[in-house]
Amino acid sequence: MRHTLTPGGETLHGHFSPDLAPVLTIDPGDTVTYRTLDCWWSAGPYPGGPNRDRPRVAQHRPEHGHALVGPVAVRGARAGQTCGGCTG
Repeated sequence: MRHTLTPGGETLHGHFSPDLAPVLTIDPGDTVTYRTLDCWWSAGPYPGGPNRDRPRVAQHRPEHGHALVGPVAVRGARAGQTCGGCTG
């Protein structure tokens, strides 16, 4: 199955944390396409002025890193596991 995550109030953040609840749960083998913002927390081309003048989304905080979307949980995965059934 294919899924798409887009930036929004429930999916967008600027840090990695085990305390963030999954916004999507998928099955092993599913595909996820992530849509996110640029490094200025802006949603697209902004022809007027330097990057720092781009309009930013409400979730942006100065202490945040890059815009991130997620997290995603994989059914059956265990903590620290990055590939279920991988070989080689």
